[in-house]
Amino acid sequence: MNETKASQDETREAPLPEIRTMFGDADEAAIQDIEKRYGELIPPDRLAEMRAHPTVFETDEEFRTHFDERFGEQPKEGTLGWATEPSEAPHVSTAEVSSVPEIVYHERLHQAADREAAQATGSAWHEGLTQALTERATGISHEGDAIAPYPEGTARVKSVAEVAGWDALEKLYFAGDKTGLSSEAVEQKATE
Repeated sequence: MNETKASQDETREAPLPEIRTMFGDADEAAIQDIEKRYGELIPPDRLAEMRAHPTVFETDEEFRTHFDERFGEQPKEGTLGWATEPSEAPHVSTAEVSSVPEIVYHERLHQAADREAAQATGSAWHEGLTQALTERATGISHEGDAIAPYPEGTARVKSVAEVAGWDALEKLYFAGDKTGLSSEAVEQKATE
């Protein structure tokens, strides 16, 4: 299970239908951007599955109910999104309306990720890498925020990117290719 945590804790009523349409546009824009940036690393059938299952936007109450039905427990405090396989729709809470586009992007990245690499790297690393890629793509940084999504993991990933390069991390994340993170590759990158 992959989930996004909020940067703030606030709950609101369901947004107007016009806002939900904008959320749908943000969902399609996220998929298009992921395809444009990383399409050569992502199998086309994975992208097609993502498109076939639009994100479900829910009130906080709906989100918590569906999370509990799916995982058998309530979401942790601040969790506003979750995604599993590309063949299932991601779920995003509209409790923090201004954060919805970022959360959608984060959850769509989870779906675009290579499953084996995600499991092999572990949850903390995978969440940090997902958040770091989200911040790079959206231009939203939570550095210095009192409450930030996956701050330790994101900082760790950014440190590795300084040494190994973003290309190596992207190949690992989307294609399961870890050759760019070998000691030889990192050494060569450091001498460039």
